[in-house]
Amino acid sequence: MLRRPRRCTLIAGILPLVLALPASPADDEPHVCLLTPHGGDQSGQGPVRARVPLARPTIFAADPLAEIVLEQDGRVLWRREAPLLEPLQGPQPWPLPPLRPGERMLLRLRPAGTPRGSFATVQLEAAGSPELVRNTALLQGLGQDGGRWQQAVQRAMEQRDGALVTALLFAFEGPSAPALDELRRAAFQQGCGSVGSDNLEAAPAP
Repeated sequence: MLRRPRRCTLIAGILPLVLALPASPADDEPHVCLLTPHGGDQSGQGPVRARVPLARPTIFAADPLAEIVLEQDGRVLWRREAPLLEPLQGPQPWPLPPLRPGERMLLRLRPAGTPRGSFATVQLEAAGSPELVRNTALLQGLGQDGGRWQQAVQRAMEQRDGALVTALLFAFEGPSAPALDELRRAAFQQGCGSVGSDNLEAAPAP
């Protein structure tokens, strides 16, 4: 299951944000701390739901993973398994074509050390067309300017849009810059508790 929320003050002067990482209703699911896509909607029936504001979202679980699977309508679209003794760690680039507005699929995460078939599950739902178009244009306008990225993250925080905050922080399009890396580190540490922080910086776009 996904770990429960922790209140997160990312850096001084920026509004606190509750990272919505609710528990799955299935008690027998493994525990996974998912930073992005940002799980937040839990009705008590079925998997945790996560609104996805970017067409090519980063997949980033704090926990080392043995397997990542994307499914749609009961069909496996993509699967990645970790090599023996080398778990999957850090941000993972989106491996499929860009999400279409309103498109849904299941993200299944199997933590390292758990048996095959033991997954935490999140239902991803892409934002509507206006939001996806707006955020695509936003990414293109930010370029590699760390200051602009920081301002965009702060605006999303002021709007209490946790999905967009984490999507921007860990987007593969984002540059490595001291202020952004500090935000990433704080979101990781305070969103998931006292876990390691060696894999925080966004990798170069593939």
